[in-house]
Amino acid sequence: MLEQEEENLKILVCDDDPQDRKLIRHYLRQIAELDIITSEASQAREIQMAIENDKVDVILMDLRMPEKSGMDWLKEIVERDVAPVVMLTGYGDEETAVQSLEEGAVGYIPKRRLSVEKLAHTIDYALQKWRELLVSKSNVEKLEGMANVDSLTSALNKQTIMDTVGKTMGSEALNAMAKIVEMRDPYTAGHQQRVTQLACAIAKEMGLSEDDSTGLRLAGLIHDIGKLHVPIDILTNPKNLSKPELNIIKLHPKLGYDVLKNINFPWPVAQIVYQHHERIDGSGYPRGLKGENILLQAKILAVADVVEAMSSHRPYRPALELDYALSEVKKNKGKLYDPTVVNTCLKLFSDLGFEFD
Repeated sequence: MLEQEEENLKILVCDDDPQDRKLIRHYLRQIAELDIITSEASQAREIQMAIENDKVDVILMDLRMPEKSGMDWLKEIVERDVAPVVMLTGYGDEETAVQSLEEGAVGYIPKRRLSVEKLAHTIDYALQKWRELLVSKSNVEKLEGMANVDSLTSALNKQTIMDTVGKTMGSEALNAMAKIVEMRDPYTAGHQQRVTQLACAIAKEMGLSEDDSTGLRLAGLIHDIGKLHVPIDILTNPKNLSKPELNIIKLHPKLGYDVLKNINFPWPVAQIVYQHHERIDGSGYPRGLKGENILLQAKILAVADVVEAMSSHRPYRPALELDYALSEVKKNKGKLYDPTVVNTCLKLFSDLGFEFD
């Protein structure tokens, strides 16, 4: 399997006080197991060079900077869509905090409240809000350029979700996530459950182990979770989409992976979700994986997803005949879809009487 290439998180600390910069560096180093590249700027020229290079993921900006105030820098950075800004100050009050947020800051921390945990949570939130902002602006280039790093919060606490709530509660949590997706887009209500039903039937017929089938079932239940970050008008009207809007839809497996990657399931749930639109000839998305670089569970989910989607009603087209959907996957057997998976799917419908609930 092709492993996801991890990138360093690049944080720019803008502060003219060397002791404060040293303290922030110290806190960032304690956010364990993550390779954080910290750069510092104490003068206007250094800040200007950093934002012009546009190679920063998060900016921590002191309110009181020489030559140009932190608030003025905030306005320029927001206007240029450089990176999310978290304001830091040793002198501010509630009014200053409100003004910072109104000007576009995604976070505000009084220096007296600085801690490892506070920085981790705030930077996590900043990255999340920045991603949502880029999605709303259809800024695909910047979305794809964001550092692919694990959550800072999870780096502080590596206990798995299964240790905390158990496997049953983990499954219930994923069911709840699936319901959230469907409540937002009623036209796909039940889609994830029906896809999971077919995918698990294929897996059983192919003789997958119970463990592998469990991972597939959980991934199937929330394989479209990334669509929570896609504007609803794009989801329900794909026939009239611009190329940037279409590219936003194609990012939903990556966005789903970002939601799930920090949950330490004993199955590759996040990777299955990430790969469910990949195709064995490399023509899929978002990474163009080929053949053996795609997980078997993702290959199964891909076929189940296409068959269910084509045979179900959508707001932009009526449901197609099931026979047509099956003929499409059969036609692309060995090109887009794994031959064994396709043959098993066809057998389920033709010989074994499979029907969607």
